[in-house]
Amino acid sequence: MSDTKRPATPKGNFIYRRFRRVKNSDRLLDAHDYGYEAWPIPIKR
Repeated sequence: MSDTKRPATPKGNFIYRRFRRVKNSDRLLDAHDYGYEAWPIPIKR
């Protein structure tokens, strides 16, 4: 699941992943199915 397409932004606010899990579910969403290269995932620091 660590299919990183872009490095984190300078502030470190987001990481980019091809797959993301649906909240409260085991399903995975593929960014390519929705026309994206990767999902921006917000991170807390």
